[in-house]
Amino acid sequence: MMVPPADSRFHPSMQLQPSSAPLAVTTQLQGSGGSFEEMTSFLNEQQDKFVSLLREERETAERQRHEMETKLDEQHRETQQVREVASAMSCVSEAQLELLQTRLDALHQAKLLSDDEIGALEDCIADYIDCRSSLSPAAAEIGVAAEKVKKMVGLSEGMGKDGMLARQLRRKLGAGQ
Repeated sequence: MMVPPADSRFHPSMQLQPSSAPLAVTTQLQGSGGSFEEMTSFLNEQQDKFVSLLREERETAERQRHEMETKLDEQHRETQQVREVASAMSCVSEAQLELLQTRLDALHQAKLLSDDEIGALEDCIADYIDCRSSLSPAAAEIGVAAEKVKKMVGLSEGMGKDGMLARQLRRKLGAGQ
């Protein structure tokens, strides 16, 4: 198959021409009697302005990024604190709390815990209940109260002998001190 020869008479209606913007600046400088040094100075000023604008944009972007990271870190800490409070508030069930109180009362009735000791243990339970019923308990406060009650529940559930439980409550939780 043969390719027809290119039409040499074809002339595109738009011919490529160099950009006229640099020419306009040069013409403007030359028309006003400007020299090459003036043009160089003008271009350097423009470049300095452009670099300055870029630097400002970068600093603004970095400042905004830093603010966002700080805000995200704060939200993460708040979320973590809410989770810790929720975990502490639900670490002991109502049934476990009732059984613990019944067992402590039995230890006191059997004279295995003194009035001061049972009072201190009941105070721990009351602090935990108070934190749990608060609308906005402090994370540290609920954590300490929950930890003590969780230990009491664990000891009570794990030790079948009353005398042994009473001694461990005194030793581990400082009941009566």
